[in-house]
Amino acid sequence: MLKVGLVGARGHTGRELVVILSRRSDMALVFASSRAMAGEPVTKLAPEAPQGLLFEALGPQDVAARGADAVILALPNGEAAPYVAAIEAAAPQTIIVDLSADYRFDDAWIYGLPELYGRERLKGATRISNPGCYATAGQLCVHPVRDLLSGPAHLFGVSGYSGAGTTPSRKNDLEALRDNLMPYSLTGHLHEREMSRHLAHDVRFSPHVAAFFRGITTENIIIGNTVLYGAIEGEVYFAGVGGERFAVRNSGATAVVEGVGDHGCEYMTGGTVVVLGQTGRNFAAGMSGGVAYVLDEDGTFESRCNLAQVALEPLPDEIEARKGSESGDELEAHGRVDIDHLGMGDELILKGLIVRHERFTGSLRARQILDNWSTFRTQFVKVMPHEYRRALAEIASQRQNQLEAA
Repeated sequence: MLKVGLVGARGHTGRELVVILSRRSDMALVFASSRAMAGEPVTKLAPEAPQGLLFEALGPQDVAARGADAVILALPNGEAAPYVAAIEAAAPQTIIVDLSADYRFDDAWIYGLPELYGRERLKGATRISNPGCYATAGQLCVHPVRDLLSGPAHLFGVSGYSGAGTTPSRKNDLEALRDNLMPYSLTGHLHEREMSRHLAHDVRFSPHVAAFFRGITTENIIIGNTVLYGAIEGEVYFAGVGGERFAVRNSGATAVVEGVGDHGCEYMTGGTVVVLGQTGRNFAAGMSGGVAYVLDEDGTFESRCNLAQVALEPLPDEIEARKGSESGDELEAHGRVDIDHLGMGDELILKGLIVRHERFTGSLRARQILDNWSTFRTQFVKVMPHEYRRALAEIASQRQNQLEAA
């Protein structure tokens, strides 16, 4: 078990690190340093943290003396050096991962972007500089086509306001950001220099802040309009948001997506669609078959759904009631899944597809939902076409008659 210490744990990054470490069976968070929250339980920041672990106000020598196998420095730029010096003097074998920009230009440190430098450099490394957020996204975009560019790469970046930290400023002021896209540091941005150095190619970078919290996949549009138009079979999982008319005229495909634009599931006649986020207006217009499950966290989905041919229903609590029975509570884990809306329960279908979504895409959104299933399951809405309900009722009646006749 690798013992890990975290310095600078109070901010957004610190919270995410606590959550990530809590999921690792080979790592344990043994201390978390934050002067602002000293004495308070770490679970106040992140409920996933080890019970009984308290924030401490630890200086560089204190951290070096703790005997951790690895220390993560989540400090503002310019504050890592005293901790690095103290650890190198007292316990040089300690692995140090610095999340700031302080060592991204230091050749004695390993720059932690395996997509550029390969994984071998990271194996056994004890001094790792973490790439910047924009720098990671920009380099992954430019690197595959770097040799084809005849001039500088021009990148336009948009991030959520969590990147501005927790100290109040215009870049995390929701009123200033409302209906706005705020540019900043348009010349000489740190990530511009970072990308240019590690790509060995000139980069021009224009960063902006938008009115969403962070640039995670639940806010990123990763596919365009009319995806799955007329699909007849198969499965697809998108760890991001789809455009307009997602699954229009779908007649048999199974899909999980983390948000859709206007006219989702329009004229759908079959298949299953799961939406783990917001929808646009006019959802399910002309939908006569298949089933959609939509996460309605704020209770506003009904106002964006076209109810002319569908009804909205809550998700029945089936899995808990079925525990211990022979029918089980999981979809087939391997191979292609076969959805039967007549013979399978809604909760079984929905949860099983979210499990597959997380397995195939690594979706943080899916993991969050599964980790808090008892809460999220009550926020899902089933979109059921009237005509499809009638057809399923007829099929069920025919099956029953056949059984009785036999």
